[in-house]
Amino acid sequence: MSISPLHLILSLLTLAAAATSQAHAKGWQHAQLLNLPEESFCKSSRIWASKYGGFHAVYLNCDPHRVQYRRYTNGRIGPVKILDSNFAANPEICEDGSGHVHVVWEDWESEGNFLGYAVSTDGGNTWSMERLTKLLGCKHPLIVPFGPIDGSRVLMSFTKIIQGEPNSIYYSMFNGRRWSNVVEIGSQPDNHYMIEGMCRSLQDGTVYRLYGKGLGDGKWALVFRRFNGEHWEPEVVVYTGPFFARHSIAVNPIGQIMVVWEVNEVVMSKLYTPGFGWSDIMSLEAKTGYAHVTAIPGSNDFYLTYTRNVRCVYGRRFSGGKWSPPELVSVGLPEAFTVGTRVTADPNGSGTLYACWEYWGSGRPQQYFSVKPGGKPIDATNIGAAQEQDSQR
Repeated sequence: MSISPLHLILSLLTLAAAATSQAHAKGWQHAQLLNLPEESFCKSSRIWASKYGGFHAVYLNCDPHRVQYRRYTNGRIGPVKILDSNFAANPEICEDGSGHVHVVWEDWESEGNFLGYAVSTDGGNTWSMERLTKLLGCKHPLIVPFGPIDGSRVLMSFTKIIQGEPNSIYYSMFNGRRWSNVVEIGSQPDNHYMIEGMCRSLQDGTVYRLYGKGLGDGKWALVFRRFNGEHWEPEVVVYTGPFFARHSIAVNPIGQIMVVWEVNEVVMSKLYTPGFGWSDIMSLEAKTGYAHVTAIPGSNDFYLTYTRNVRCVYGRRFSGGKWSPPELVSVGLPEAFTVGTRVTADPNGSGTLYACWEYWGSGRPQQYFSVKPGGKPIDATNIGAAQEQDSQR
């Protein structure tokens, strides 16, 4: 079969574009301190990549107790903004499609945890604060955008945990002006280890919410529900088996769902492809944990960060139906107790990744971050979902 000059030229251009893309894809930069150097005891950093470049960050300064925000942009980390000065826990952050920044946390100002909330409409320069609910026992709030990529709606969800009462998941919607009343979704997670994981789908803007359920006889189920804008759809079971924790979820532009979780110090993952179903469980190496996954806009790939031996942070990219070899994320840091990884990707499709984690190299908890500059990643859309699914079985 002869090859036309036009086909030859197109093939060469495609190969050149792929080579250029790979040349611009760089490794992780040296780790940098996220909190201020004089802050000696910091916890629970969370980051969210901004449509305007860089990322938004929130973390807890525990001496004294404060919820603090910082903005990373143009290669520099900005000043600290104090959002709350009470005892707090488990902050989360997101940027909606209009560029407004939302932060939510457990507010322990008085007995029983309420929900604290702050919003910035000017890119993190100024903030307004309020309390979202007066319900007692609000734990692990989660917050993500909902709807179109340029929309202003946000979905927040938390779990009510009070001793002697059934655990229950609630949610509330921000419509761009105000929050709705909190409402139960009708799901009862088993315990406080099994209430993490929520994401916005890059395909259609819907929200996916993970949680775990006890099945008895030493078994649990990892499930998710999807909010489609009108109601929460029925549960989808991802995994059943021994006790698990630290689960995370992401959905890419073609609707593939990646779920990760940890069992007996091994990070596991599973991929759902529309029209083909679930892959087999994919396990990482032993002594891995504290994983977090994100979809990468501009591609159909995912990226995973995790700790190895609870001493350093590694990352892997999922592309073409498999996880890439591990690469060091916590570059430049001596090995020391390390937990709590998070990863987020540039929403504009450059492929740039940002990660943060907690590091105890000084003997006290400090929050660090690193950047992996993008070059435009190869878009696997035309490879085909069937090929991607078959290659991992």
